[in-house]
Amino acid sequence: MRGAPPIPASDCARVESFFRSEYVVVRNITRHVAEQAREYVCDHGVDPKDALHVATAIDARLELLNTFDRPLLSKNGQLGNPSLRIEIPSWEAPKLPLEVPDGKTNRK
Repeated sequence: MRGAPPIPASDCARVESFFRSEYVVVRNITRHVAEQAREYVCDHGVDPKDALHVATAIDARLELLNTFDRPLLSKNGQLGNPSLRIEIPSWEAPKLPLEVPDGKTNRK
């Protein structure tokens, strides 16, 4: 990350392994994707590196792009047709059936 120390050499294999996970899909930057990215930069003020991510997500017909990047978050719902949701990643912990003091099961 910008301003952070570089990844130690001892962690490089872990990083490479992460990007080889089955849920990471590699997509080529085609001329069409690059031209869309240029449009997002010129017409919508998206940072060039972010624009490639946005154009790729839209080209893949994704509904949601997760990021912590504040300037990119401000473009939520403004790019693509249908518009791409750009949000901070979130998750909800699973609800577990827990015993409550009166002996009843608390299922939410």
